[in-house]
Amino acid sequence: MKVKNKAYIRRLAKNILNANKSRRNILLLAIALTSILFTSLFSVALGLGKSMETQTMKTVGTISHGSFKDISDEDIEILTQDKDIKDFSVREKVGILDDEKVMAELSYMDKKGFEWSLIEKVKGKFPEKENDVFIDLATAKKLGYKGEIGEEIEIPYSIEKPYTGEIIEKKSDKFIISGTFQNPIDSNVGVGQIYLSKAYVDKLSIPKNNKDLEVMLKNSFMIRDKLLKIAERNGYKVVDDPGNLSDKEIRIGVNFAYLLSGDSSFDFKTFLPFLAFLILVIVAGYLIINNIFKISVNEDIKLLGLLKTIGMTKPQIKRLIHLESLAVALPSIIIGDIVGISIGKIILNKIFASNEMLTDVKLSLTVMVLIILFSIAFTLLTVFLSVMRPARFAAKVSPIDASRYNEIQIKNKYKSEDISLGKLARRQVFSNKFRFISIVLSISLSAVILNSVLTYTGNIDLEKGISDVIATDYNIASPKYFRYMYLGSEEEIDRKFIDEIENYKGFKSGGALYYYGYEYDYPDIKIEDNKVAPILLGIDDYLINKQKFIDGEFDKEKWQTGNYVIIGEKIKNNSDYKAGDKIKINVKNKVKEVQV
Repeated sequence: MKVKNKAYIRRLAKNILNANKSRRNILLLAIALTSILFTSLFSVALGLGKSMETQTMKTVGTISHGSFKDISDEDIEILTQDKDIKDFSVREKVGILDDEKVMAELSYMDKKGFEWSLIEKVKGKFPEKENDVFIDLATAKKLGYKGEIGEEIEIPYSIEKPYTGEIIEKKSDKFIISGTFQNPIDSNVGVGQIYLSKAYVDKLSIPKNNKDLEVMLKNSFMIRDKLLKIAERNGYKVVDDPGNLSDKEIRIGVNFAYLLSGDSSFDFKTFLPFLAFLILVIVAGYLIINNIFKISVNEDIKLLGLLKTIGMTKPQIKRLIHLESLAVALPSIIIGDIVGISIGKIILNKIFASNEMLTDVKLSLTVMVLIILFSIAFTLLTVFLSVMRPARFAAKVSPIDASRYNEIQIKNKYKSEDISLGKLARRQVFSNKFRFISIVLSISLSAVILNSVLTYTGNIDLEKGISDVIATDYNIASPKYFRYMYLGSEEEIDRKFIDEIENYKGFKSGGALYYYGYEYDYPDIKIEDNKVAPILLGIDDYLINKQKFIDGEFDKEKWQTGNYVIIGEKIKNNSDYKAGDKIKINVKNKVKEVQV
């Protein structure tokens, strides 16, 4: 038989809470602190994630999710009709600046592309007239110009076949600077950007497959898989290496700045510590709230026994306890979210102010709503888990047992002449071992959480952060090294110049790379039964010692024999070769067998 008594149970839960205001306030505080913990944790985590994404995007140069490369107008027409592409931008590559000391690319980009580009300090306007040019200020100044709007500038350049470096034509024209901008990263080895107008580019003799299609998808989750499916759906085959592609072959690019892009930048192992930390927070919150509700149920056990005597069922007792928890949880969560967001912002501002590696980002309204939703969900989950055990205990106790219930069960009689407050306190503390352990754990875990946050946020090291990418303080080479690749020995550094560097005060150590060539450009290089088209390099011991070996072990004595090679890891997956494999290198019809 069902009885309509929900309103009565709600009123009873409210009266029980109000009957003991100090206990109610402690519950409110405990749940509010748990909510603050979750909200500030999610604020810092999402803020740092967004900051790292933005910082990486600055190196990539765009916020677009990905791109299709080496395509024609016909390919763009087909691909942009796909249901998974939300928005797109087209970039048409022209070539490179014909200057040995200044590195810059020439291209046309539409307005959407400029919106997605992370360029700063924009002055003037994008190129519209045929002789307009939109140029980054650093490149303009390197070419000997002031970089002022309306200034005439002469630009010599080479029209290139996309991604191969093959020069089709050399040209030089005069332009009027319509606008300038600044690249987000100030780097001496950064590639400058010169944007031409559509009217000018249309008059040039450029290969038809020199376009890149930048795309925005529905979300940034598993970008690589989405791009592969789009290509496959429209009859294209995705290939890795640039070069002479057939009509239905294209390449894709994934913006690895997005943490969940599915590219090699995200590793699930990296996520495990954050998951473990989240579980730690839930356990700490659970122990604190569970202890308070257990005490609450123990205090109200006689009342609950009386309610059972007059006919309240086990499910109704459980509902009563859960209603009490919900009544204190809702206002606590609201207060906790407001305070937690504020604390999260303060922590983020401190982190951004003290770490140059991170970009100062402001939490958007969408991100804050997401943080609040996550916090509410996890706080309610923690409260629900915390109340389950006390509610089950309350429902299980019979009315007779409830009337004579005493939390401290005296199993042994103690006789002692020496009675002290210390002994009484010890007996009270250790009378309920489960409660004692959970209190100690909750306090310990809170300390662990605080210590972990301080350790993590206080130890973001710039040098360690870039150590996997840059192994030395300086790289010195011909300007062409930083632009594309060597074309031969004529671009090498003079031995006298190396001697001057080594004799310079402050020089500690260094090593050289000795370049031979790339199989695509040098027909006299052939890796027999090849799986890759490699660049052949010689390397000094100094740089070998800087390498991190993923497969196999480096043996210096074997290496000195000249019968061994080191193979670099690919970006997307491990090299096709493994340690111990034999490779036959054919250079000018002379074959040498070496071991990896």
